[in-house]
Amino acid sequence: MTKPVNAPKFNSPAEEGKYVIENVKNNPKFRNNFFYGTGYYSMEAIRNYIAKCVRKSYGYCFDDVEFGSVLYEHCWAEGTWHPFDTYGGVCPFFAWFSKVAFHTVTAYLDELGYIKVKRARTPKNTKVMLSKHSPAGCQLIIDEVMMPQDESRQLLLDIYVEQKPATEIMEARHIDAKQYEKMLNDAEDLFKFRVINSAYNFDDYVIADNTPGDFTVCIDNVYGADISFNSTSTNPVTEVFNPFGTSPDVATSINAFLVDVIRMLKWSETDTFVFLQRWEGVPAAVVAEAVGRSRDWVNTRFSRLRAVLFLFLKHWWWTHC
Repeated sequence: MTKPVNAPKFNSPAEEGKYVIENVKNNPKFRNNFFYGTGYYSMEAIRNYIAKCVRKSYGYCFDDVEFGSVLYEHCWAEGTWHPFDTYGGVCPFFAWFSKVAFHTVTAYLDELGYIKVKRARTPKNTKVMLSKHSPAGCQLIIDEVMMPQDESRQLLLDIYVEQKPATEIMEARHIDAKQYEKMLNDAEDLFKFRVINSAYNFDDYVIADNTPGDFTVCIDNVYGADISFNSTSTNPVTEVFNPFGTSPDVATSINAFLVDVIRMLKWSETDTFVFLQRWEGVPAAVVAEAVGRSRDWVNTRFSRLRAVLFLFLKHWWWTHC
């Protein structure tokens, strides 16, 4: 959506966000248009897109008044306007508000009983939690769930019971790091499948849900910025620089820029090593052995570092582009 020619000029997303929030709170005409009307300083694009997603996914049809009233009630918060206090000013206001709208509408539909936010568990939307248990506990669980003849069973025993290093396992099986990672993923997927379909009710004990989410909402360039979000993590460099394509020259320039950004963020040597190794596709188990940590720690750390980088790049893009 194009910004009006006569719209105020702002030097940062925080300034524009403050302008919108103050007017929503104190200007009845602006507030009414924001929640129910059309134009740049309204929820029109967000409303249309989320309503379309809900209709296609669940068959529920929002009208403009109902959608606006759901968001109005949430933001008004009995006169406190408290939800607006969570806007940090790092990203464009409407990018942030798109997420607020998405989660508010999801909660509303869940309350009405039109959707169930919690998804059925599958191997792809869960993760193995064996590392949180003792070797003896892991032994009992693996023996119960996995068949004796499974190669996957022996791999899980080597990792979680015998606690063998990844290099030792790869050497014994004459495989490289990529083959090891694939073998481990296949073994854990099989383990999760059997846990989920087991007659024993111990799935909450050995697996956990990944980030929940029922449907994906992507709003491209509705407010002059690429806004997308879903239940899975995204590649921040790809998201920010996607318009430039993926040619080798561009990829080389982006990687060099990425290294410069990490220097600016002043990460520790360990954080830098973990991020760059995982970024380049080195299996988490190999990185974990190199830094003397668990595979879960490496994956969690990489996820958090990526989130920090994402916020930095969004702010950098707003400031410089």
